[in-house]
Amino acid sequence: MDDMPDKSGVYQWLMKYPEFLAAYDLAKEKQMDFYANEILEITDECPRDSDAVAKAKLQVNTRQWLMG
Repeated sequence: MDDMPDKSGVYQWLMKYPEFLAAYDLAKEKQMDFYANEILEITDECPRDSDAVAKAKLQVNTRQWLMG
């Protein structure tokens, strides 16, 4: 993705452009909602055998880590 700005460029825009910060904040909020819904689906649909539970726990923990 050569046409995308690097991380420092994004952080500079967040500080420089309030409208970009607002859009970024909204996108992060939507991302958290998405991960929360995925966590609910994973736990609600998980079979009760130990291998499936271990896999679901890893999936949930990963999403929680991504959520911060």
